[in-house]
Amino acid sequence: MAEKESDAVLKSQFHELGNGRYIQLTVSDTGHGIEPDIREYIFDPYFTTKEVGRGTGMGLAVVQGLVKKYEGAISIDSEKGQGTTVTILFPKVSEFEE
Repeated sequence: MAEKESDAVLKSQFHELGNGRYIQLTVSDTGHGIEPDIREYIFDPYFTTKEVGRGTGMGLAVVQGLVKKYEGAISIDSEKGQGTTVTILFPKVSEFEE
């Protein structure tokens, strides 16, 4: 995890970010990547590329919902045959509110 300041570079990738400091979480794999023709659907609830009975397709929709609820942003970069990188930014808080 890394700490980032919201600046022009971040806002060009994450348009929904406000001003302030963010914590960045990045997860990558070396899998087969996401096909370009399905990228626009990856956050849709129930969308899956798995066989019937092998998954619900809720994973990324739930993740995106949680990230947005906490005023963060999510980005997925994937190239066929090269794997996928998911980047999530959450606003940094200095202490928890009760």
